[in-house]
Amino acid sequence: LNYSNLWFGAWLSVFYCIKVASFTQSFFIWLKQRIARLMPWMLLASWLCSFIAAIPFAWDAYSVHDNFTAPRPLTNSSAMTTTRRDNLGLLILLCNAGIGMPLILCVVSSVLLIQSLWIHTRQMQNNASGFRDPSLEAHMKAIKSVCS
Repeated sequence: LNYSNLWFGAWLSVFYCIKVASFTQSFFIWLKQRIARLMPWMLLASWLCSFIAAIPFAWDAYSVHDNFTAPRPLTNSSAMTTTRRDNLGLLILLCNAGIGMPLILCVVSSVLLIQSLWIHTRQMQNNASGFRDPSLEAHMKAIKSVCS
């Protein structure tokens, strides 16, 4: 659930960026026209990625501490040895792999949204319109939503 929550937040950020930002690149325009149809498939794919990343944790394949205590052979019976097997490095790698892609998507889409707002604000200053622009308000609401 934690991974899927990160994915849903990242896709929301991407959705806001595509719907609100005004870029003129052909790929961006193509994506803007088809985002409503692509969104359910992106959510399904991210849910599957989250589920696949969670399978090893559900099977408890990566237990952090697996301690085994036994008496030492040929020594005093009160001396004990503890063998510890750590999979902490693999656990950290798997967690970072599950977190990395949604984080990258969210940061890139937020930066693009802020860049679009900056470009739009500069265009408004050049035009010097006295009324409040609806596109500026949409940018600000999207940025506030993504940040929250």
